[in-house]
Amino acid sequence: MATREILPQSLREFYIQARQHTFASDLPPVDDPLIYGSRELRFDNGIYYYYDRYFDNPSRRGNFAGIEIVTNPDYIAPEAVYTYGGGLNEQGLKLGEEVVYARLQKFLRENAQTARFGRNVRDLMADEIGVWIYESKGLVADWGWADVEYINLNGDLVYDFSGQGICLEPGF
Repeated sequence: MATREILPQSLREFYIQARQHTFASDLPPVDDPLIYGSRELRFDNGIYYYYDRYFDNPSRRGNFAGIEIVTNPDYIAPEAVYTYGGGLNEQGLKLGEEVVYARLQKFLRENAQTARFGRNVRDLMADEIGVWIYESKGLVADWGWADVEYINLNGDLVYDFSGQGICLEPGF
């Protein structure tokens, strides 16, 4: 089954750059988030503006929920919106957020063209800890796209994530 494009090319290229230059590159959150209690990452190219606002779960370390918003000042509504949530299970927490999220950042940088865009992705990496497998199962539909993402270490699940997005650009 062929999948349709979910974003106009210029918006998709910007979205890829924004994701690569924020969480995937370990950019620290800004000091002045728009929403109190959130963490916020920002990126822009002068045409589009990317905001990734997320909340950590204080009662369960390693878990989060958030929203990515891409805007263009020429339009009233955002161009694209992607909501998500996920985190570490007990095995992931034992390894530590820094360890698991460093691998996630690497997988997201290396798969920026396809990861979290409703596509199926599978990548693996071996290091001193073991064999890491990143998998994303995606869906593209008339309403937008959805993703479920996993990281396994030596066959054990350590991280999972789900998200869904929609393009709101006029005429698309």
